[in-house]
Amino acid sequence: MSRRHLAVLILAILLASSALAGAEVKLTALTLQSGKTIDINFAKTSRAPSRAAMQATILYDNGQASVKLSYQKMEPAVLFAGDIAAYVLWAVTLDGSAENLGEVVADKKSASGSLQGYTGKKVFALMVTAEPFATVNRPTELVVFVSGEIGGTKIPNTPFTFKNFATDYKSALDSIAGVQYNDPTPAAVKQAKKALEIAKKLDAAAVNPKAMDGAALAFGKAMAATGDKKVMADQARIAAQLAAQAIKDTVKRNEANAAAEAEAQRLAEKAALEKRATSAEGESQRIAQELKEVQTQREALAIESANLAKLTEELSAERDAVKSERDKAAAERDTVRSERDKAAAEREAIKKERDELAGMLKGALSSVAETTETARGVVVSLSGILFDVGKATLKPASQLSVAKLAGILMVFPNMDLSIEGYTDSTGSSDLNMRLSMDRARAVYEFLMGQGISNSRMKYQGFGPDNPVAPNDSEANRARNRRVEVVLTRR
Repeated sequence: MSRRHLAVLILAILLASSALAGAEVKLTALTLQSGKTIDINFAKTSRAPSRAAMQATILYDNGQASVKLSYQKMEPAVLFAGDIAAYVLWAVTLDGSAENLGEVVADKKSASGSLQGYTGKKVFALMVTAEPFATVNRPTELVVFVSGEIGGTKIPNTPFTFKNFATDYKSALDSIAGVQYNDPTPAAVKQAKKALEIAKKLDAAAVNPKAMDGAALAFGKAMAATGDKKVMADQARIAAQLAAQAIKDTVKRNEANAAAEAEAQRLAEKAALEKRATSAEGESQRIAQELKEVQTQREALAIESANLAKLTEELSAERDAVKSERDKAAAERDTVRSERDKAAAEREAIKKERDELAGMLKGALSSVAETTETARGVVVSLSGILFDVGKATLKPASQLSVAKLAGILMVFPNMDLSIEGYTDSTGSSDLNMRLSMDRARAVYEFLMGQGISNSRMKYQGFGPDNPVAPNDSEANRARNRRVEVVLTRR
């Protein structure tokens, strides 16, 4: 190897080693050309055995890449201890996916060998990681080798960073650079033992009992062959393979169950939204019916007015016809006028009393929060200080203001309340709608706890609708995070 190639390889090792600290690795994806063979030297990371080396030959033809991996002086992965027991070769693509191309078998000290793997990918990088078992579908962050220097003709390549590591399994050692396997027990036995331990934790026997029974039988044979290390290793490999298959089936089952649960949750949320939409439609129909009833009442009043006008006309004609009763009719009119004036005076007194009560109510409410008279009624606006951002629980300091409001409302039992929750525009529409509803319900429940009857109250949420200020600053967003209490007379 030339000095230039050696320097490039050392630089690749340093880059690969430094990338591991942040649970990410820098890779270079190769764009393969049909019919061409390329040779790759691997760069080892600081985690790899210090004397180990790897090379690969890749041929891409007819839409499939053939990867022939060769390795020398590898130490068994069980040296990492913890959950780790095997090495796996991965084809990693730019989108962050990794395909398992097979196990790099290193079951003895200073192991050498080869692996033939295949993939349908055309653009990818290669890396080797230490894993709990050979059939994992997602790599751990224990990267020991990455594809590095390319021999021969240059081909298109794209540097990228891979971060999609699994975190389910951990090692006891971060590196085995200075460690060798000197245990007389074949490494395959320890690998099988670790695979069986993981399978037991996952209850793999419930998913693939046949594989687990076979693994237990093979492991028993391995442990019984104490005088023949080859038989012990061969049976241990069979046990590890069967346990790994059971683990793979279990993980696949668990992932399918998780996906089914997620789909069920999605369908439940969809049903809830549809139910809410149906409720809103029913409310709309109710309002339409009320409007129809109001129109009917207006028409009835119009008919009654017409009848009264006709009656007045008939009475006038009768007065003209019966001149002798004119004085009596005049006296009757005076009496009616007097009664009308009396009724008007009573109405004025009632109006004055109502206005005084309204003034007292508004004055009392103004001492608690901002109060506005609108066509809907008296609106009491409780600003965003009632709640923390993203929360629907009344702050303890804010409960005093709502308690004062409850005390005022107890004095005016003929006032009904509509409690309306609002949010700022931060966050998703669904989240804001739920948050505004929860805030309105929090005020509703607090008032009910203070003695206000729930028959007088209703609540609803409007999310970020009807803002009182632009959502362009924290102060304005705080104003929009509010609960409004609309008071109407029965």
